[in-house]
Amino acid sequence: MDGQAGISSGAGPAARVPPQLSVIVPSVNGWGDLEGCLAALDVQDEALEVLVVDRVGPEVREPVRSRFPGVRLLEADPGRRSPSCARWRSLRHGPTSSA
Repeated sequence: MDGQAGISSGAGPAARVPPQLSVIVPSVNGWGDLEGCLAALDVQDEALEVLVVDRVGPEVREPVRSRFPGVRLLEADPGRRSPSCARWRSLRHGPTSSA
């Protein structure tokens, strides 16, 4: 990947390309499901801002940070486990940059 598309890293030359789309991914089933989703997003032709709202824990967060450093991780409240709660949490954080 040339850094001009897929998941934005937030650093280097690719950081100058503003994301054309923000994608919110609720992580509720573990790394096995999430890995394929993030890999598919990473090969897209458009620059993406990807937010993962995770309720699973370190077994998901550690591989996300190492394999997809451009993903913005948000920890979900363990008492609220539904995907809709994860989406609302990510929306509260707003975009990472102004357009």
